[in-house]
Amino acid sequence: MYQVVWTRKAKVSFNKEIDFIYKKWDEKIVERFLNRTDEIIRSISHSPLIFKAYKSDKTIRHGLLHENVTMFYRIVPERSTIEILLFWNNLRNPQKLLL
Repeated sequence: MYQVVWTRKAKVSFNKEIDFIYKKWDEKIVERFLNRTDEIIRSISHSPLIFKAYKSDKTIRHGLLHENVTMFYRIVPERSTIEILLFWNNLRNPQKLLL
């Protein structure tokens, strides 16, 4: 099993997504998003290759948490670690995605 660590950028972008979901919908949807995020993180900690490699950087992987949110992460095998890098709102301009 891999240890999962969050970068500062991941924490900030995750909180922005939570705020966005809360403003647009309600607490129930936020709760579902939080549960889905926990499930995915548990899954990648056991099977880090379940999501596709990112097209421009094969060391980064990405998975859909919700139709509007993608999580990006990097596997660091020599430390048995997964670094959560960013939560991206898919409604945003993809050309502004910087990892």
